[in-house]
Amino acid sequence: MPDNRFPSQPEGRDTGVSGDAVIGRAFRWSLLVILLLVVVGGMLAYLELRPAEKAPPGDDSPVMAPRKAEPKTAPLPRVSFTDITQSAGIDFVHENGAAGDRLLPETLGSGAAFLDFDNDGDQDLLLVNSDYWQDRR
Repeated sequence: MPDNRFPSQPEGRDTGVSGDAVIGRAFRWSLLVILLLVVVGGMLAYLELRPAEKAPPGDDSPVMAPRKAEPKTAPLPRVSFTDITQSAGIDFVHENGAAGDRLLPETLGSGAAFLDFDNDGDQDLLLVNSDYWQDRR
């Protein structure tokens, strides 16, 4: 009498294939897939690690180092400035307050800005100055 405690198929379904045959077929397919992965991986490893191709024989001439290109010097454009501070009414001399140690206000310098401060449509010039500190004169 057969042992029905562990049937290979659920009751009512008879496919005519035993459970061992299904497992054997799945095992063979698994081996085929693993073999295919090993072959593809081996081919990729060979292509990646193969030695570089050598130059054809007979070309033993030394390779010259590339020459450094000489920089082309273009003539500098002529720039001229005209001092119009007096005719524009600008009387400004920067005072940085440097005395003794070089502190932050002494090393920052001054500033300048163009803005329309009085809303007359013309640009106004703002020049920022410094001064000597009270205790450092």
